[in-house]
Amino acid sequence: MRSNHLSYGPEKPARSKAHKKIEYPFLWISQTADVRVARILRLSGDRRRVRIDVNLSSCYQNSKSPFGFFDHFRPSSNRATIARMPNRHRSRPRAFAETTLVVDGLDVHVTRKTIRNLYLRVRPADGSIEVSSPARMSDERIADFVRERRGWIERQQQRLAAARRNSPTGESGAGEETFVWSDERRRAAAAAINRQLPALLAHWEPIVGRSPSHITLRVMSSRWGSCTPRTGRIRLNLQLGLMDERFLDYVLIHEMTHLWANGHGAEFQRRMDVYLPNWRQLRRELNRQVVL
Repeated sequence: MRSNHLSYGPEKPARSKAHKKIEYPFLWISQTADVRVARILRLSGDRRRVRIDVNLSSCYQNSKSPFGFFDHFRPSSNRATIARMPNRHRSRPRAFAETTLVVDGLDVHVTRKTIRNLYLRVRPADGSIEVSSPARMSDERIADFVRERRGWIERQQQRLAAARRNSPTGESGAGEETFVWSDERRRAAAAAINRQLPALLAHWEPIVGRSPSHITLRVMSSRWGSCTPRTGRIRLNLQLGLMDERFLDYVLIHEMTHLWANGHGAEFQRRMDVYLPNWRQLRRELNRQVVL
């Protein structure tokens, strides 16, 4: 008797030139004339298709099921599932094009990427407006998005301008030259940090109980420091060398605490309370500064 799916008995299914498509909620099996290969296709959430070609010729021998060790693909109660294959190579969204739109007098730098949503950013260094949008989104929709947030944009520009005027680096505010990392500034900032680090590490390593394996200085666009607990590497924003010394002290102890605690949860806060009781006040003051 012909079944509505691939036979699970010891005999091979009869050959037929008719092409049959058997559908289940999460999987379909294409049955061709030879029935030696089952193609299992699955639609993932992002509409990519994963195809597995299974050669069944070796599974018919000495097996109660033609699927053999592929029995875990067999439908049960008209329902079949395939475990999601992990995506181990996630890449950053790819940029397709960059343009500049003028929206009610505002210059907006637009980058079209392989993303689904719109993202708006006001750059701290100069107050410029940046938008990341899906690749096929129209200019009209992007312009409407910016108009709807005009008030927020202006508030952020005013706040950043005030922060630049009051920055410990002594750099410009509105109407003056934008801060630029010259070679001279990089050398001065690096020298200031390297001059302080030996004493800071000698003080904090016995208190924290762990020490970084390596410390790197670099210009960062959105943070003051970072830590990789697995390797013990710490990265510090070069701008800290142009600021008050207490900010370097706070960022260093903050990142060294991450050698014990990955996140900023209860364990991290408990340790920071012991190491640096006024760390919350220092964090507030640092967050009022602008990452240049």
